[in-house]
Amino acid sequence: QIDDFTDQDEEFEREVGHLDPGDVVVHHALTVHHAPSNLTSGRRRGLVVNYVPEHVANYMADDLYQPVLEFHVGEAGNLTAAVRANWPARQVFAATTVQCALVGWHGVEGGIKHVVRVDADACKLTVEIAEPH
Repeated sequence: QIDDFTDQDEEFEREVGHLDPGDVVVHHALTVHHAPSNLTSGRRRGLVVNYVPEHVANYMADDLYQPVLEFHVGEAGNLTAAVRANWPARQVFAATTVQCALVGWHGVEGGIKHVVRVDADACKLTVEIAEPH
């Protein structure tokens, strides 16, 4: 049972503390959590990673619990991942997620230079990482 968290429960609230861009908060999926409103002019980005052990995921039919991208190191150090056929929205989402992660890479001025391509016919997403200059 998951109970509702109300104003009367504020005594149970805990502060994570200040987070800088690139910092990470890890918690159990059933942890009640929130973030205050973004009062800045900048965008707030978030990335959710759900870990589900393979032996559990294989028994779940719901797509939510299936791995979205599993990368392999290919030719010339490129990363490749299979993407579902006939699902262009998922392919665009996968490519955009990778691009956002690399552009906003913490500690790298301007992000990691890269090119992301989706070959819908081959059902493959390729990430080419540019050589640092």
